[in-house]
Amino acid sequence: MNRYLSFVVIFIAFISPYTLGWNASWWKFIPASLAIITLCRFAAPTSYKEILGIKFTPKHIWLGLAIGLATFLTSRTLIDSILLPLGYVPGSTSQHLGWRYLSVFQVLNEELIFRALALNFLADKMRGKFTANLVASTVFAALHYVLYQFSPENNPLSAYALISLFAFALACNEFFLMTKSIAIPYALHLGWNINKFGNYWTFSTTGEMLSEAKGFNLIEGNPAVLVASLSLAVLVLTVRFMRNRKLGLL
Repeated sequence: MNRYLSFVVIFIAFISPYTLGWNASWWKFIPASLAIITLCRFAAPTSYKEILGIKFTPKHIWLGLAIGLATFLTSRTLIDSILLPLGYVPGSTSQHLGWRYLSVFQVLNEELIFRALALNFLADKMRGKFTANLVASTVFAALHYVLYQFSPENNPLSAYALISLFAFALACNEFFLMTKSIAIPYALHLGWNINKFGNYWTFSTTGEMLSEAKGFNLIEGNPAVLVASLSLAVLVLTVRFMRNRKLGLL
């Protein structure tokens, strides 16, 4: 098996849990996580940690923990302020735990594939890391649009939701490009997803679960989330600009 075939198999391993449906057991993403790391190690034994962004430093770990906690606390307040007035309530404790366990490895797999593998590939092939970031962020938002436009829900995402997704991806990509680690983007992504998906939101009067596409439109499409996402992207891009200016790279 050559390197390119290994990466094809890695992508198959990544999408395999989604074929089981969202109601399958929470652990379904764990075999995919192990497969992605193992196959990448087989394809690039001396550089797989750098390729996957899992060569952590203590600084990255502590920053990730701090940012993840801040994101978790902020997103909890923000999402509650959006959904509770609309009549949505969190589900049971057991439902919370199952979806939160699922989020840990689901987010990890997305970071390994889209933040590390894809972004490293684009940065290597394109002129300029910022161009690679723009392309990767556009693809990230476009994939969400296609997924829900042509899914059984047939519920396309709003322009605000897509812009929020693009800005969030832009910020996470910049963190990865600056640190060569998925620690900070993973913490941001997980801190957000645990509250968004981990609360198993249902409508109070009917008990109907909030669908993913509708959740994106209500939460990521909310003006407050849009402003927060854009602000985060601008902040991270400014930090990168100042860093590059200090290093004489401009």
